[in-house]
Amino acid sequence: MSKRKLSDSVVDKLSFHGNKTLFAAYKKKLKDQLVAISDALVVTELQAKRRAPVAR
Repeated sequence: MSKRKLSDSVVDKLSFHGNKTLFAAYKKKLKDQLVAISDALVVTELQAKRRAPVAR
């Protein structure tokens, strides 16, 4: 599935007081996890036939 872009406002609200490199890695992992959860929900809904497929 294609990756979706998270809203910039959501990403801008993330804050970290410490090492900038660690924060960048944390933010990337969090964004990837949110996209994976979102994609998994779409697949679950399609498999349960509760949602019509949408062309992306």
